[in-house]
Amino acid sequence: MTVGSTDARIERGFVPPLKVAGQSLAIGDCEWHGGSRGALSLLPWWRAGSEVGMAQALVVTGSSTASAAEALVLLATPTIPPMARQPLTHLLPDYVVLDIEETRRFGPGGYLAAGFWDHRWQPQEGAWAKDWAPVPGAFSLPPLQ
Repeated sequence: MTVGSTDARIERGFVPPLKVAGQSLAIGDCEWHGGSRGALSLLPWWRAGSEVGMAQALVVTGSSTASAAEALVLLATPTIPPMARQPLTHLLPDYVVLDIEETRRFGPGGYLAAGFWDHRWQPQEGAWAKDWAPVPGAFSLPPLQ
């Protein structure tokens, strides 16, 4: 996964907090394994040689190309048809990690994590995750029974 220009990231000391390797997704110190994982995230984007500053990019990724595409479709689908609003239009936090199969069955109940980046582009305290060891110092809710 490439997030902006490598040279620009190195110059600014930026290491993306979202990592994808094989069939694993990780945010900060938290990692999920499996073939049906997807994530959407807003991350900084710099153009090579640009002194203008950064913009934001919506990164869509997953444990496979199909999982990434399905994550985007699931977040762009109205949650209670025939309503016209879908989570992607106005409810997307800085990042969302999905278990694709669980999100198909339970809607937002299939989200594995959701939260906001802090000023250093790291998971902010108050991030929520299901079945995940929380980032040290972060608040985490237990799974609902």
